[in-house]
Amino acid sequence: RSGRPGLSLAEKPVSTPSYRWIIPAKNQTELKLRFSPPGHGTFAGSLVFELMRTKQQKTIDCRGLCYPPQISTEPGKIFSNCMDFSPSGKLVRKKFVFESGIFEFGPLLAGKSRERILAGDFKENVTELRFENDGLHDANVTFHFEDNDDCFTMNPCKFKISPGQTEWTKVFALPVSAGTLTSKLIGSIDDNPSPIVLQFSVTGISPTITVQT
Repeated sequence: RSGRPGLSLAEKPVSTPSYRWIIPAKNQTELKLRFSPPGHGTFAGSLVFELMRTKQQKTIDCRGLCYPPQISTEPGKIFSNCMDFSPSGKLVRKKFVFESGIFEFGPLLAGKSRERILAGDFKENVTELRFENDGLHDANVTFHFEDNDDCFTMNPCKFKISPGQTEWTKVFALPVSAGTLTSKLIGSIDDNPSPIVLQFSVTGISPTITVQT
């Protein structure tokens, strides 16, 4: 019998074929046990051996784990500044808003030097992200922006995280014109089919003056 996480073995009975071996006296037979789970999770089962005629039984409990490489995707762990919702009529600057699921850079002066932004001269244009490997395997992670990659960039965008370790990276907002731009940061992990999706937004602003005569 076998079971999935959260279910007892009795709740998930699985019929398995029976096998029979004839082992000569003072000899031995080597058996190979293959673990082929139907999905991700923790699986358990039992092998029951029975001696013919005497009906004597021997039970061997088996347990297998099948989890892909992974990293934590909880916004509260990735972003250092979070808020539940965006207050009406107030500007949000460099915060992740749980209500919208978007990290808001807020209003930033458009047209700044790209080189100086990437060099870290403008702290308002950059935020740090923290990624933790909460899985069982090394995670090889690659990120890219789905669109508006001329307005957003990430460095480093490719790294390896060992289990229990943390990697820090930076996302830069580089608005070149006035207006609000959004983009999705897509992350992929080797041998894990589930993508990581984080959304970012920035509002570029240009200085203006009003002359009254």
